[in-house]
Amino acid sequence: MRKQVPLKSIYAFVAVSETGSMSAAAEKINVSHSAISQSVKALESQLDTVLFTRIGRRVELNKVGREYYRKVAPALETILDANQDLLNKNSPRLTINMVNSLTLHWWIPRVNRLQALAPELDIRISNRVGVFDLDAEGVDIAIIHDAIEPWKDYHCEHLADDELILVCSLIF
Repeated sequence: MRKQVPLKSIYAFVAVSETGSMSAAAEKINVSHSAISQSVKALESQLDTVLFTRIGRRVELNKVGREYYRKVAPALETILDANQDLLNKNSPRLTINMVNSLTLHWWIPRVNRLQALAPELDIRISNRVGVFDLDAEGVDIAIIHDAIEPWKDYHCEHLADDELILVCSLIF
């Protein structure tokens, strides 16, 4: 039967390998220095091999550690990506397209109210200009500055009249 190594030990090992420090690894994955140190020691004990060379407060992968890292880091990344994909899939997402100036001056001052009402909502902003396919771009709602005609395949609501003023130098 295969020996099972806790995933948290592998996660700690990868973090230490990438940062070169127990303290930096602890900060990176939001655990204590002690937890990282214990996880690495437990991993080395379970694998019955030393993976790091300790140099003062820094650590470096030895030959065995480099080979182990080369094999486990991509596998761990695949697991983390799969978890993130499921988390993203299960949380409702709203993608709104609007020009940058509207985002800055109108949306940003109001977004906290929506987040308070629906904290689980993943809100994304897109800033496509011109006519585009909302479905192909993954956009749920577009607030545009355009005539309604090019958007006749979608449900459109007129939000407000807009007044544009050209201002230029007198010497122009």
